[in-house]
Formats: sequence, structure tokens, C-alpha cells
Amino acid sequence: MAKQYVKQGQVQVVRKLLKLAIRHGFLREVPELPSIKVASRPRSMLSLKEYAAMVRTAHRLSRWGSKAPEIKASTGHRERFWVQPRHLNLPPDMAWAIRFMVNSFVRPGDLRQLKNKHVQVVRGKSVYLRMNLPQIKRHDTPMVPLRPAVQVYESALAHGQSLGFGRPDDYVFLPAETDRNYALAVLGFWFKWVMREAGVSPMDSLGRLRTLYCLRHTSIMFRLLYGQGIDMLTLARNARTSVQMIERFYASALDGEMNVDMLQSRRTQKKKD
Repeated sequence: MAKQYVKQGQVQVVRKLLKLAIRHGFLREVPELPSIKVASRPRSMLSLKEYAAMVRTAHRLSRWGSKAPEIKASTGHRERFWVQPRHLNLPPDMAWAIRFMVNSFVRPGDLRQLKNKHVQVVRGKSVYLRMNLPQIKRHDTPMVPLRPAVQVYESALAHGQSLGFGRPDDYVFLPAETDRNYALAVLGFWFKWVMREAGVSPMDSLGRLRTLYCLRHTSIMFRLLYGQGIDMLTLARNARTSVQMIERFYASALDGEMNVDMLQSRRTQKKKD
């Protein structure tokens, strides 16, 4: 019964400590540890309709110069904001960040540290971005976003240049913020605000909270649902993850009704000359 209350992370820490003890000669072998069954819990995502509504709402709030409401959705009146006053009005960065994440597969942590020097616009037979981000989770391969990300990046770059930024070492989103943890927190604050204004539920149908990270899940799921001929390995490599992780945390949410047209499609025979 006791092992039911042991968390997987705790077992991993104990296992590492025991291996360290063996390396230093304190133990001869690792004792038997309980096996932990882990239930995969995919993150939430947005539907196409919800994604479009959030982009439109973010653009509208930015154009109108709207200010963050003083009423919290959960506990009523807000006594004070933790964000700085200059961030109570929504800049265009939020709409760009939403579109960029859904079209690039990046994690919020990638978005936080993304600098202009990490991005190259490639114009040839295809127009796309080549992103060489710092290594994260042992992945260091370049990423290739979808074509709409090119327009988003060029808009963000032009906006940054108008504010005196845009140099190689300047950040793409919220370039004025040197504290990147704070910058990411502000994006999360704006995301919840836009979601509420767009009429998008803060939880999905399974009761999972929607945070900034759900945009990465949305990005991968959109490719699985609407990408033509995309194979899992290419998608995994480009998203800096593994096929196993996609199957466990992303594709596990797929069902037949999501892609009913493809499921019921038939191959057409080539006509002979």
C-alpha cells in the first residue's frame, strides 16, 4: 500500500542518490525500488475556432488600447496588479506570440529566450524561418516553423526596431524586458486576459487548465490533424521532442472523429495512358 503514495519523481531522485553512493563506494548495488505506473495526462489545446477568436481578440485589445480589467474572474475585485503599470495595456506582442507559438512548435521557455540572432529568414523555393535555439531538454537541432511565422517574426522585428531594438542580441518578444522570467509571466497574464475576452473557457472539456503551454500542444495537434502527409518522426525532430512523447502526450488525445474525412478517404487509381 505504501508504494501507492510514492511519486515517480521521488523514486527517480532516490535512484540517482543510490547510484551516486555506488560510485563513491558506499554501496555495492542498488536495492530494489517500487515500480511506479504513470498515467499520461496530455495538455489542453485550442480548437481552430478558439485559436482564431484569441488572435482576433488580442489584435482588437491592442488596437483599442484596452486596459486589463480590475475584476478577477475568480475572486472578484482586484486590489492591485502584480504586473507593472506599463503592461496593463496590451501591445501587439500578445497576438504575435499566440500566432508564432501555434506556427512554430516552440515551448514558452523557447519563446522567452528567443533572440533575433536565433532566427534566419530563408527565401528560396520555400519561404520559412530557420531557428537555432539554445539547447533545451537535450535537443539542439534547428527548428523550421510554418510559413505564417515568417510574417509574424518580420512584424515583431519591425516593431522592435521602431522602439530602438532589433539587434541580433535583442529579444524578439517584449525586447525591453531584461528579466525574461518576468516577461514570460506577463505573456501568461495577457494570455488569460485575452482568453477571457475572447469567450474561450479557461479549461477544456476534460477539466484541464489552459495556459500558455497549451499553444505548443495546439501547434503539434494542428499538424497531426490538418498537415498533409506529415510523418511522426519529422514532426518530432522539428518540435524538439521524441515520437514517444508525441504519442504519449499529444497523439493520445486524437480520436477517429477528429479526422473523419481522412479516416474514410479512399485511394484513387492512376489512369493509364
